[in-house]
Amino acid sequence: MCCAHIPVLGGTVTDCDTGALTVACASAANCVTDLGTSCTKGSTEVVQLCAQTADCANNNTGSDKCCTFTQDGGSLSFCADSLIATLGGGTCM
Repeated sequence: MCCAHIPVLGGTVTDCDTGALTVACASAANCVTDLGTSCTKGSTEVVQLCAQTADCANNNTGSDKCCTFTQDGGSLSFCADSLIATLGGGTCM
């Protein structure tokens, strides 16, 4: 499975400023959605990428929905829970 590492540049929650993400593939245990509760500059958020809800079945953090988030003309689909999807304006499959 693959995950995206998203550098946080600052901002406020639900609208963090982020830098260019990098994608790496790893084992399920090392590729779990782990979003922080702040926009701390210098931190990195990790999200498990997905193409369908079944891709999120083994995500043990409760992020069991495949949701697409769109910003600045681009989009990214990753495993999230309903709260994250609602706060971030995501659409879940």
